[in-house]
Amino acid sequence: MKRSPLSFLPLGLAVAAWLVPALGAAEAAKPESAAAAAAASAEPAKPKASGFRLFGKKKEKDPESAEPVKPAVAAEPVKPAVPAPAAVVKAEPEKPKGTGFRLFGKKEKDPKPAVETRAAAAPAVPVPAVPAAASTEPVKPKASGFRLFGKKKEKAAAEAVPAAAAEPAKPGVETPAAAVAAGPVVAEKKPGFFARLFGGRGGSGGGGETDKDAARRSAAEVAFLEECAALAAPGSTVTGRDGWLFSGSELSALAKAGGTGTAIGVMADYAAQVRGLGCDVIVVPVPPKALVYPDKVVRKTKIPVKRKVVPRLDSSWAAALKALETRGMTTVDLLPVFLAHRGDKEGAPYTQTGNTWSPRGVQLAAEAVAAAVKRSRAAKVAGSVQGISAEPGSISYTGSLAAGANPAVKAETLALRNIGRISGEKVRSVSFSTSGGGLLLMGDSSILAWRESGNPAGSSGSFSSLADQVAAELQAIPDVLSVPGDGRNAPRLRIMRERTSGRGTLSGTKAIVWVIPMTDLASAAWQQVPLQLSFSLDQPEIMLR
Repeated sequence: MKRSPLSFLPLGLAVAAWLVPALGAAEAAKPESAAAAAAASAEPAKPKASGFRLFGKKKEKDPESAEPVKPAVAAEPVKPAVPAPAAVVKAEPEKPKGTGFRLFGKKEKDPKPAVETRAAAAPAVPVPAVPAAASTEPVKPKASGFRLFGKKKEKAAAEAVPAAAAEPAKPGVETPAAAVAAGPVVAEKKPGFFARLFGGRGGSGGGGETDKDAARRSAAEVAFLEECAALAAPGSTVTGRDGWLFSGSELSALAKAGGTGTAIGVMADYAAQVRGLGCDVIVVPVPPKALVYPDKVVRKTKIPVKRKVVPRLDSSWAAALKALETRGMTTVDLLPVFLAHRGDKEGAPYTQTGNTWSPRGVQLAAEAVAAAVKRSRAAKVAGSVQGISAEPGSISYTGSLAAGANPAVKAETLALRNIGRISGEKVRSVSFSTSGGGLLLMGDSSILAWRESGNPAGSSGSFSSLADQVAAELQAIPDVLSVPGDGRNAPRLRIMRERTSGRGTLSGTKAIVWVIPMTDLASAAWQQVPLQLSFSLDQPEIMLR
């Protein structure tokens, strides 16, 4: 019996209705089977290489980056953005996935981290927790174009932090109080040519007192200087024991004296210049009155006088004289001479009412200077003239310090010897000049004190200055270059001007006797002065003063 094809239509529809659900279930089961097979396999599945990864194969072959890849998950969590850490990350971070831009960053193979910051004071930035599927090592931030080429800029910026903020105070370490009081250390600026030539070195007190200066001082010297500082007042008169008067300015200069380095350096420089001319330098510092009579100044401090001998209280000045000796100069130390003769019946080295040495002190100094000259290159000048005589005498004198004393001070009588040159039947005063003789006395007004117009206020009619006394001791007439108030620089500047203008100053001089107050050795007002200046018409005009 034949059936029509339409009769099979219901049967086909029934089979199709059964097969469609079965095939769908089989397709759904395939991913689960593949995932199970991948989990059971020991070989981790490598991610499929894309065309973009083609240029990054070398990075995938890096042994440090060949770590097992965790089984793929349905959706890999997105890593949070990590800011650049402020401290140096010492742990080796995970290499980021290569990109086309990283093609030019091959230097990342260097084991050192690509990004380092130098802000030591900044705390380390904690790295956010990484999901279990990712590596537990800290994540290295992705390098940007600016970071790739701008490493040095970031390093310089980190190091440019102000010093006060960059170095925090360490716990348990205290800053010394002396360092805080002293303040910041300022580098000394070296003076220029003209500053060295005419302006000295500067610096208060010639560079300040050193630790060695303080270590040399005895207990008596320290106590003496402290009382001088308490008594000192510039321009005042200090009334001491037994009618002795002292200058407040002198006591202040003693108490506040600084280092002597500036003076020693300048004097050594000038001595080296004149030695090139075949000339010696003899330095004669005139000691202050208070160092000769310290027991007359102070009232509270006990001066240790033994067998009527007063000790020296000038350790720093004595050291300065030794330093001058080591620099090739001869020094005449008058303090021990004055201390030994301070009680002579012939007269004291200083006046009671004035602040200058007495005619007797000048005579003692002249004897010491003459002995030094006879040991120098100028020894042959001794005896070069005849007829210089000395006539003893005395004068009545009231010093300038008496004007400020209370009660009124009586005039003192001073013994002296007037120096003159016999000319025929008369005795005339000795004439001095700068004619280029073998011996030159150079310095301040101490050279001509007790001579005519150079006589201290309150005296007249005497010819007993240092220049006169040296002439009598040597029987020779020295040249004299005396500038009141400045024996340090003014005489040397005058010599420079005269030599620059063509005069033969110092051409025949064999020794220079340089007389200055001892306290000038601690002065900062020293100038380096050449013997002469050399210039031509092609150069700008040089103004000489």
